[in-house]
Amino acid sequence: MTSDHVIFIPAILAIGFVLGFIIGRKTLLTQLEAKRDAMRRRKERRKAQQAEEANSSEVSPESSDQGS
Repeated sequence: MTSDHVIFIPAILAIGFVLGFIIGRKTLLTQLEAKRDAMRRRKERRKAQQAEEANSSEVSPESSDQGS
């Protein structure tokens, strides 16, 4: 084993660690953003459903009075 290997192998390992950290961080940020978007859309759907239920409950007694 030459002295070049003593420098070359750790340098390649360090480059691999750095690249892995950068790529992993980008992936994590992308996943977190997607999760936040999904939660935001879910909250918007729930609000819309609650508003629709509130509107339908207001309309239901009136429609039942007209039918009698």
